[in-house]
Amino acid sequence: MVEFNNINELYERIYPCLKLKQRLLKTQGFDISIRSLWEFLSNTWKNSSNLTLYDMVNDIMILDINSLKEV
Repeated sequence: MVEFNNINELYERIYPCLKLKQRLLKTQGFDISIRSLWEFLSNTWKNSSNLTLYDMVNDIMILDINSLKEV
């Protein structure tokens, strides 16, 4: 199991996935910052327990434009 000492370590670890998602959304005509993606997702994860790195990466990759309309 991967553990992180702080939120910055987690952010750095999943940054490449956030960047990929940003690029994929841009090809669909949706321009969003990596920071906005991070904030949206981290807010959804706040109430989750036993969340794994796999779960977070999966959430990033399945995130769709309709979910982000409120960002």
